[in-house]
Amino acid sequence: MRLAVVLFLIMLILAGCVEKEEAVVATEKKPAPPLVEEAPEAPETQLQKEKVEKKAGLTIADILNNPAAYEGKEVTLRGRATPGLAFEFVDEQPYLLSDGTGEIWVITRAMMPMQGAEVTVRGEVVVPYQIKGRHYEVAIIEIDREEEY
Repeated sequence: MRLAVVLFLIMLILAGCVEKEEAVVATEKKPAPPLVEEAPEAPETQLQKEKVEKKAGLTIADILNNPAAYEGKEVTLRGRATPGLAFEFVDEQPYLLSDGTGEIWVITRAMMPMQGAEVTVRGEVVVPYQIKGRHYEVAIIEIDREEEY
């Protein structure tokens, strides 16, 4: 009886360690007015320079509507961040970026942004991407990020 209980507990522990593969799909929302951004007076970083150069700006919907056109390319996006599920023992963490036209997962090696933080992200588009069993159809690998609170 004692052996059966011990084996049952071991099975429960091991079952909790196995993670199912889950498809995470980026979603597209109806177009909304773009976020208003002001050009900095003296651009200091690459991201600030790109903000000034891209007044029209690339949207998440642009990438989601034609991911193959952006695959492997460096892009700059601006939107609100929602932290994703943190993975243990993995140095990459996902967070969701929303800009009013859609949502896309951003993979970072830095700390995740705060909930609702306005961020400008520079990164590379990857199609598809996977972290520890989670599959992302389209994602951005973060190179640089600026947060505004």
